[in-house]
Amino acid sequence: MAVKKKNRRAVLVTSCVLAALIVAGSTFAWFSSKDEVTNRLSASANYGVTIAEDFTPPENWIPGQEVDKNVAFVNTGNVDAFVRAWLEGEMKIVNEAEGTAYTSIPDALTNTDDPKLIALGLTKYTGTGNNKVYYKTLSKTETANPNDNNVGTNNDTANNDTTYSEVKAVQAGGWLAYAGGTFTFEVNQPSTYIDTTGAEREYAAGATVTSTQLQDTWTQGVGLAIDSDSFRPTEPGLFIFRRNIDIDSNSNADYEYSGYYFDGTDYYALKCATGNRSDYTLPDNALTITYATANDATSEVAFVEPNANLKLLTASETTLQTDQMRWFVDEANNVISIQYSPDDTWASEDAANFGNDIVIDIQLVNVTRYNTPGNAGNTPSEQWSAFTSTVGSSKYATFYYNNDLEDGDTTARLVESVTLNSKVTQNAFYAFDFDLNVFMDSIQVANDATGNETFSTVSGGWTTTDSHVTEAKAEAVAGTPEINNIIWTAN
Repeated sequence: MAVKKKNRRAVLVTSCVLAALIVAGSTFAWFSSKDEVTNRLSASANYGVTIAEDFTPPENWIPGQEVDKNVAFVNTGNVDAFVRAWLEGEMKIVNEAEGTAYTSIPDALTNTDDPKLIALGLTKYTGTGNNKVYYKTLSKTETANPNDNNVGTNNDTANNDTTYSEVKAVQAGGWLAYAGGTFTFEVNQPSTYIDTTGAEREYAAGATVTSTQLQDTWTQGVGLAIDSDSFRPTEPGLFIFRRNIDIDSNSNADYEYSGYYFDGTDYYALKCATGNRSDYTLPDNALTITYATANDATSEVAFVEPNANLKLLTASETTLQTDQMRWFVDEANNVISIQYSPDDTWASEDAANFGNDIVIDIQLVNVTRYNTPGNAGNTPSEQWSAFTSTVGSSKYATFYYNNDLEDGDTTARLVESVTLNSKVTQNAFYAFDFDLNVFMDSIQVANDATGNETFSTVSGGWTTTDSHVTEAKAEAVAGTPEINNIIWTAN
């Protein structure tokens, strides 16, 4: 009987466990339900603000020449935007360098391939990159005077040469003062010269004279009379010509001299005097002049000799970035001027001329105020507000548009023209390229929950890391729901 009870107890336990498992499994059988919906929010933001410009670069910009450059900004997208702009620039300038001794001209020079430099005679160089040194060679090309309207009419073309070259221009004057090599020329009228024996030798018109036929003391006195049109060196050397004299004075110290170095093929220009002197004139200190009477410059010139101050003309090329030039703002006339001074001695804005400085003036338009906050009543919406900052010796301006720029709209013009200042002189450069860079920044206009436009994107300040840009913020906006006037203040 005890066994039977024990078995009944085991069956009962097993049944209870199985029942518990059945109950537990039934918890996965309750009814349940799931659902899902997708709400698509579509956006198509064609955001784009770009520069609109009307500008034709000049072929040959000269001092005083104003070039139209109309600059504005257009919203090509479908999102309204706030707009600001600023100007920067860079310049590549080729200018006269210190020069080098004519006795140390490099043996191997590279031919220039830049058409602009070739046109200036800077046909050869040595060095690479910013270390290039250009050498000016004189043109040997015989060119007819394009401004000569009298050819074949009043000109005596039988006797007058109606063509010219740079080499001829240097030789003009009719007197050879110094020769470092042999030469030849033709006489255009019967002439007498002293030969190597000390005797007079007659030459008929058209006859050829060579230096080997002449006495080597020809340099004594006033020099050797030559035909400047037909004179030609026949071996390398330095050649100096007497070109001019002040006829109001009896002083031979008033002679002017020109010259070149001939390497057997090319004629290299010499560094010339600056200021109110004739073209191609050598500096006074480049020649050592001995007078027939010692220490008496009113007596005849006995001997002309080059010294260490006589240099070959060389030029160098310099590339300048924005902060290597001086920028200043004429707020009264809405003009930004950019100045380059090779020796960092900035000429005054009201100087008679700028010496060796280059000054470029940018005429602005539609700028209503500088720095001082305005209000909705006196700040026209379709114009610009300007904020300036000083960095070193420069003052830069940043321009903020007084309205939002709606899709499809164009701002009022900001730049009207660019002028190479009329006070810039020919001593300032051989050639230069100036790139005026117009920069534009834009930020979208935000809308609030009710659909009104807000200036929340710029109310806290439109910041930048650019040292040339002044930060500003919008403090007052007129117009609901559309923005139509913004008051900008410095941030």
